This record gives sequence, C-alpha cells and structure tokens, in this order.
Amino acid sequence: MPRKQLTAFVLAAGLSTRMKSEKQKTLHEVCGRPLIFYPLKALQDAGIHKIIVVVGHKKEELQSSIKKYFKNIIFAPQKKALGTADAVKAGLAKFKGENDILIINGDAPLLRHETLEKLISFHEENRADISLISAEFKTPPAYGRIIRTGHNKVFKIVEEKDASIEEKHIKEVNAGIYCVKSSFLKHAIKNISNKNKKNEFYLTDLVSFSEEAYVYKTSNNLEIFGVNDRKDLELIRSQIQKNINEKHMLNGVTLINSENIYIDNDVEIENDVTIHPNTHLKGKSKISKNTIVESHCFIENSEIGEGCHIKQSSVIEESTLKKNVTVGPMAHLRPLSIVEENARVGNFVELKKTTLGKNSKANHLSYLGDAHIGAHVNIGCGVITCNYDGFQKHKSTVSDGAFIGSDVQLVAPVKIGKNAYVGSGSTITKNVPENDLAIARTRQTNIKGYAKTLKKIKGFQKK
Repeated sequence: MPRKQLTAFVLAAGLSTRMKSEKQKTLHEVCGRPLIFYPLKALQDAGIHKIIVVVGHKKEELQSSIKKYFKNIIFAPQKKALGTADAVKAGLAKFKGENDILIINGDAPLLRHETLEKLISFHEENRADISLISAEFKTPPAYGRIIRTGHNKVFKIVEEKDASIEEKHIKEVNAGIYCVKSSFLKHAIKNISNKNKKNEFYLTDLVSFSEEAYVYKTSNNLEIFGVNDRKDLELIRSQIQKNINEKHMLNGVTLINSENIYIDNDVEIENDVTIHPNTHLKGKSKISKNTIVESHCFIENSEIGEGCHIKQSSVIEESTLKKNVTVGPMAHLRPLSIVEENARVGNFVELKKTTLGKNSKANHLSYLGDAHIGAHVNIGCGVITCNYDGFQKHKSTVSDGAFIGSDVQLVAPVKIGKNAYVGSGSTITKNVPENDLAIARTRQTNIKGYAKTLKKIKGFQKK
C-alpha cells in the first residue's frame, strides 16, 4: 500500500575509505546492480516514493547511476562528512512538509521492504517521536549498543568507540534505520553535539532527546548488515546471490551446485532450464525453457531460445539464439550475432555481428564476422570471412543451401549464391553465382622423385 505521506532519507555521502577504492562505495556492483540500488528498491516496494538521497563523495557518478534505475529522486549534497546527523541536516534542507521521515543507509542492500513496512506500522501504533530497528548478535559487530529503559523503549544508543566495557557486552545493536516525526527531528537535531571520540554528529543521539523512543527488533541479523570493506562486500554478494538462485530454483530451474552459479539480478530464466556449475549469467539475459547451459559458460545481455544446448566454456555476448540451437563447446558469439532455429555453432567457432540461418552449421575452427549466412548452409572447418581491409568493415553473404568447403577465405564484400559450392582451400574475392562451383587455388604440381633428392639436400637420414 503506497505510503504517500512518508519521505525517505537515504544516507550515501560517506568517503568509503575502508573500501580502498576510487569508486564511491555504494556504486560497487553486486549481482549486476550497484549497492545503492537494493535499499532504494526496498523503499519503492514498501510504497515510499518520496526519496531524498544525501550525496557527497563523488556525487556526480552516484547521481548518474541512480538515475538509470529510478525517477524523481531528490539529491541533497552534504558539503563535508561530519557524521550521520549532519547528513540528515542536508536532507532536511531539501525536505518540504510535516510528514514522518524514514532514514536508512545506502550501503545496506539486504534490507527488505517487509521490515520497513513493519517498522512504519510499529512507529504509527506507538505514536513515537522516533522508532528504530535493532538486532541481536552473539558476537556483536562494531555498531551502536541499545540501552533500553523497558519493553520496546530506548534510553540511549552508545557508539562502540564511546562504549564502556560493560556496554560493549550488550548483544543488541542499532541497525541505523529510523522512522521519525519530522517536527521532533527538526527540533532535536539542532541540539546534537560532536563531543565524542570521532568528533562527529551522531544521529543516534536523537534518542536522548525523547521519552517516546521505541525499538523494533528484527530476527534477520543479515538484513541490517552494511558494507564497509571488500570483505563485507563479498558477504553481501554471496547472500544476494543465494537469494537470486533460490528464487529461480523455486520457479522450476535446476541449478547444479548452485553455490558456484552466478546470476545477475535482471536475468530471466524460464522453468525446466538446467544450468551447470561455474556459469555466469549477466545483465538482462533471458534463458527460455528446456535449455541446457553446461559448465564454465558466460552469457551476457543475450536471449537464448527454447530447447537450446550451450556446451561447455562458451561465451555469448549481446546475441540471440532461436529455438533448438546448439553452441560450443568453446564457442564465442560476439555482439549482434543471431543464430536461427536448429543451427549449430561448434567448437572454436567465433561469430561477430553475424546471422547464421536455420539448419545451418559451422562446426569447428571458423571465424564469421559481419556476415549473413542463409539456411541449410555448411561452413567447413577453418572458414574465415575477411571482413576488415584495414580501414572499414565489409559484409559477406552466403545464400541458402550453399556449401563452403574447409579452409576457405571469403574476402568481403562478397556474395555466394544459392546452392553454390566453394571448394576447399579457396580464397574467394568475387561473387559466386547461384548453383556455381568456385575453386580459387593454385594448380597442384607433382615433381617425380624430388622428395628423395630433397632429403639428401637437407641432410635427412633414415632411422
């Protein structure tokens, strides 16, 4: 249900120093999407469409990335990284209205919309000034500790660097996710001090200014986990990947050794597809039903038709396979290639910007670039389309029913007519008319007995 009266602040202005990267932290990709995509998507799924993202470090790149996925996002710049309370002040500068405010971090991609909805309902039921999410750990991470006054009420939150030994033993920690009355927030935030070991303005200090501060404990500890370094990034990636893979398995996809199969967020897979280990499905790929993808394959932004068989170690990029196509093993389909129904691309065959027609086959060791191959065509072993003259690309056309023998070079631009036959070892520089036989190779000469003479000259000896 849309919560039109709620505004969300997403804090994404940090310097990301522990990532040791030139890239802004929330732009690091997980399963094909930047980190910040996931909390923003959770907000939208919770029905929250008024969103203010607080930006700072490398804000231009961050804003550009967010705009690829979301519309109507408001950006609030934080001039200096002075702490979470200062970041919220930057958000308030762009905030209009008196409605409640939800505050989350941009580096927490496991946060679920269901949990946000529960927090909002909890906040409204208690008519709280501020409500926050907590989680309990056997060994707490370096998060602020929750000091309670009673059932569901909070007295204060102590950041770990400022906590006493006794306070560090507390198992319940703050998730950094808040729902706040805007009137309370505007007043209380002015009183927050930076007198602490980090000399920062902590948003957690808001709790100290209210007698109506409530805590909602989630049972899903991973949900509150934020990314600070590359180790955290991998932990998050593995969990998101597990969620994606489980979704596909529940939808009827067989994943053999699913822990070693890598599927991006936007990939579509129909039921009765089987995927073997160490396969990567990237971008906006779609795999249709009854397809088999063997081990070590890489498929990116491609559409694979029904009943296809992608054999081991094949690479398919920005290409389309129609029904019942076989590819590989160890084939490479480069961008803008199309393989029509029942065609076969065999081992060590490379296609680039090429259409291979229905029931045609290029079984082994060939390069077909900038070509249109018709239906029922045989491409022999070692065939090459010579498509580049050093200045520009040229097209080769092989019409329906043609036969191209082994070790043929088609020097583009060139056209092979219907049912034409090109003899093995030919270099074709002119068009071949329909039904013609083309042979373009030097005449063979046999010199009687010369092999024996050659061996003497070269110093060969019988063994």
